[in-house]
Amino acid sequence: MENKILKIFLGSNLEIKSLSKLKEYIAYCINSNQNKRIKFNTSYHHILPKAKGLPFERYSNLSTNKWNGSHLLHANHYKAYHLLYEAIEHISIVSAFAPMNKQDISKGKIDESCLISPEEYELVIVERSKLLSDTLKGRKPWNTGKEWSEEIKLKISESKKAAGTTIVKCPYCDKKGGNQAMGKYHFDNCVDNPNNTITKESRKLGPQKKVECPHCNKMVGYKTKSVYHFNNCKKRMS
Repeated sequence: MENKILKIFLGSNLEIKSLSKLKEYIAYCINSNQNKRIKFNTSYHHILPKAKGLPFERYSNLSTNKWNGSHLLHANHYKAYHLLYEAIEHISIVSAFAPMNKQDISKGKIDESCLISPEEYELVIVERSKLLSDTLKGRKPWNTGKEWSEEIKLKISESKKAAGTTIVKCPYCDKKGGNQAMGKYHFDNCVDNPNNTITKESRKLGPQKKVECPHCNKMVGYKTKSVYHFNNCKKRMS
């Protein structure tokens, strides 16, 4: 069965990062199978994942493709997805694995000892952002070039008025927009405001700022610092 599943993976157009990890993933799913559902303790896992955008939809029905299903304990399910993430590069796989860190903990499915390290998790988030950016690159917004009827325009106008949105004009750059959104980058915050020290260059995104956790002294990303550090650090004295 392992060879059959491996052959299907290799016959797809997926980007395989590690063949050894892929083989380990398949073997792990088969060997960790509990062979039946254990209420509140297992997840019925698709070995050939059914996530959107993957070429395995024909195998997604586990009633007719039982060989593709594996009843995994929650901790084993988490590890299986981690192995799959290490084996294959695809936005659907990393997008399915990334939220499991918080969701499985919050639902009481696994404990923190099962999780990958905070540093490795941060790399997962970075890869997810990159793959998502690559996926969306070149796509046109759904409403590009769309002609709105006068009736639709009137409905949009009325909904904005009901929400308290009014059109305002920035006195520094003359740009117009909704009063709720314009305050972020215009008026006192406008780059054309002579009393403002903010420039267009300073707004460009660069590498994520690093900060030091006061409990374990590790340098961690600012945006994700509270996931496993600061108030949630294991070395914090309670």
